[in-house]
Amino acid sequence: MFNPDKFKWRVFDPKEKIPEHVSRWLLDSQSLTHKLKEKYNDFRVNVLSQEQNSPYECELKLLGSTTNLKIIVREVELIGSETPVVNARSLIPLTDDTKDILKIGSRPLGEILFNDPEIKRGHLEVEVLIIHGPGAQRLQLAKQIYL
Repeated sequence: MFNPDKFKWRVFDPKEKIPEHVSRWLLDSQSLTHKLKEKYNDFRVNVLSQEQNSPYECELKLLGSTTNLKIIVREVELIGSETPVVNARSLIPLTDDTKDILKIGSRPLGEILFNDPEIKRGHLEVEVLIIHGPGAQRLQLAKQIYL
């Protein structure tokens, strides 16, 4: 997985000009899981790790106070056409309310979050990464905050 502290995340401004094929994925009200299942018949989740760990500094800022709070870090690849199409990192505070979430195995976390009316989608943060060299490309990185 990548280290999110190495990027300069900023809150996404909907007035920004981003390619339509990117905005369709980032700004849609459906879960990313739902959209990937529509696109890939063989969609699956590959759990890379799910263990108690320390969040990165930028993640701690989003969480606010984490004093005496144990955090489970879940890192997964979302697979389509037998290829990782999304790498995802989720922070799950270990509480009585979240213990069941930790038993989902390779079920998509997004499926659970979007089916829970208590959980609200927060702001979207983005970063643009430009890769130089042969086959250079511009990647739009995004992270979604859930409250």
